[in-house]
Amino acid sequence: MMARKEDHHHHLRALAARAVTDSLRAAAPRDATAAERAARFEDCVRSLEAEKAKMEVFRRELPISVHLVADVIEWLKEELAQHRRAAPAPAPELFAPVAAAAPAAAKRKAAPEGGAIKAEADANDKRSWMSSAQLWSCGSHADSTATANGGAAAAKPARKVSDAFMPLSGLPTLARSSDDPDLTLSSPAIDAACPAAPSATSSAVTDGGAAAQRQLRPQQHHQQQAQQRKARRSGNVTKSVAKPHERNLFLQSLSEEEQNPSSSNDRNNAKKSVEDKDLVESLENEVKFWSDYSKVQYHPQSLCELYGSWTDFDRFDNYGTAREVVSEWSQMEELNERLRFFVEECDHIQGIQFIVDDSGGFSSVAAQYLESIADDYTNTPVLLYCVRDPISHGSSRNQRETIIRSLHDAVSFSKLSSFCNLMVPMGLPSLSYLSPLLSIKDEKCFHSSAICAATIHSLSVPFRLQHVGPASDSAHSSGNLDIGELVHVLSDQGRQNMVTALDVAMPAPSLTDRKGLRTIQRSLCSLTPEISDENEDPYAVESMVFHGALGSGGQRASISQVKDFVCSALEGRETKPKFSHLSVSPCPLPVPLPFPSIFSSSIGQHGEILSNDLPEGTRSKGSLDVVSIPMAARLRSSNAIVPFIERRSASLQKLGMSRGTLGSQVLRDWGFGKEEVEDMGEHLAKMLRPFYPEMDLSSDSD
Repeated sequence: MMARKEDHHHHLRALAARAVTDSLRAAAPRDATAAERAARFEDCVRSLEAEKAKMEVFRRELPISVHLVADVIEWLKEELAQHRRAAPAPAPELFAPVAAAAPAAAKRKAAPEGGAIKAEADANDKRSWMSSAQLWSCGSHADSTATANGGAAAAKPARKVSDAFMPLSGLPTLARSSDDPDLTLSSPAIDAACPAAPSATSSAVTDGGAAAQRQLRPQQHHQQQAQQRKARRSGNVTKSVAKPHERNLFLQSLSEEEQNPSSSNDRNNAKKSVEDKDLVESLENEVKFWSDYSKVQYHPQSLCELYGSWTDFDRFDNYGTAREVVSEWSQMEELNERLRFFVEECDHIQGIQFIVDDSGGFSSVAAQYLESIADDYTNTPVLLYCVRDPISHGSSRNQRETIIRSLHDAVSFSKLSSFCNLMVPMGLPSLSYLSPLLSIKDEKCFHSSAICAATIHSLSVPFRLQHVGPASDSAHSSGNLDIGELVHVLSDQGRQNMVTALDVAMPAPSLTDRKGLRTIQRSLCSLTPEISDENEDPYAVESMVFHGALGSGGQRASISQVKDFVCSALEGRETKPKFSHLSVSPCPLPVPLPFPSIFSSSIGQHGEILSNDLPEGTRSKGSLDVVSIPMAARLRSSNAIVPFIERRSASLQKLGMSRGTLGSQVLRDWGFGKEEVEDMGEHLAKMLRPFYPEMDLSSDSD
């Protein structure tokens, strides 16, 4: 017969009590030694903790079950500690049925030891288990403790008790030892409304007549609990529902096209032009998140929610705030499974491109994820892009924020560089002065993200080019590279430096234009912050990508024309790099509709440079005016990156490794011990040694 709804919590607690009883009896038999009991207790605890770890994934669906299992584990640990202290009474005795009465005990002793009679007696004991003890009811009861002292009983003041076992009338005196754990099974809601269980000093010891007057019948007990639950539900309840983000005009148009694809093809061109202008205006003024302009249909395995990260995004701004986000084994395993799904779809893995915003807490998440990737895919090269937007370079309000920001940069750089093969920092404090051919607003992440995305797209062009033989020269592409070969070119030659600077020309100049800013060498602008302006390093190693170049008459230049143009530009440099690789493709960078309006009025429809003498204040151009642009991007491993590494190494040495400083306390709050901080400092010093050979000589002499 189904239990009543109001008795739900009571039945759960009774089932948990029976489960604990069976577990303790199985784990600690009467004839076992103390060592055997402790060993079996440990096995039970480990098994339950393993089950609890599996249930944590469904905590939202099974909150009560997780709570009950946690209680059982806690009780078992207390029993384990009690056995290790060699308590005089064995743990299973706590759950053994209380003897009904002296006459009943005498009858059981006098009973024959035959199998049938003994089995009947055991069955009677089991049936009378629940009649020998009952739960205290939630409420206030007069409690008296009788102590025998020469036949006299002394009464103690009344106490409030709840959720404890109590003998019925007519049973012998029962007192709980001070070493016995509290085995009450109560949910948080019940605990909040009921007083705590009685301690050993307030345990009830009573005769039959006094106990019978204080006890409540089970039905009365259930009714009282139902009334308390009803009282709790009848309070004032406030429901808060966050308003969902509304779709902007661009996303609404995508949804309409998906529902009515034929109508979008039959539109009038003039009407479509007006609508597109409205879409562009909507994108420029209403974009707040990356999903506001993304029209890609993502695979269900592509997006992963970080559990436990519901917080103000402004506070998710340093390495320590997110270090525990993926510390749970289940969270990291889910991330690994999603990556493994796509890896298994590949015939061959040439490498992994990893993009992370390392200005805040996601650098900590990325470091832990990269460490897992390095363990699972040992021989797979990882190319890491550390991207920041201009807003993240905001000024600190006080000295503490300055110290936290400096330590975050040092720790993030040290951890991320430890688990990748090539690292590309990108993100200037301001992009508004990047090029006179661009009109970028720093306060709009929509603009800065377009620059980063276009540059990464250009750098990855060699990974998608067709493989050709070493002696052949395709008319459609040249300079194919995979990620592993790029890592070898930049980090395994010259100074063997794994941190590279990134330069971009957007749009790239025409091959017929060799004046002023329009030459390829002067058009390249750095996107890596805190680097040296010196561009002359005889040990430098470079890899350049040039695609969609324009020749005479605005036509696409051939592969050979682009190679001759770049080689002549290299010959004109005073100091040539030690090694330079060139990849060429005739395909330009497309400018689709969601692309922001960041081009100046001097840019033509196909990215050609019209004139630089246009008056200021003219309207910037976007996807409606520019169809495609030529692009040039360059990765260079040179001594220009030294200031970037030195600043982070000095910050960690000065702020984090000195005793008694605010920085050392910040690192401890982030969970870093002294040895781990010293390891990070040694790692950063090791990254500077390729640029200072004397550092190796001094370390060898020591």
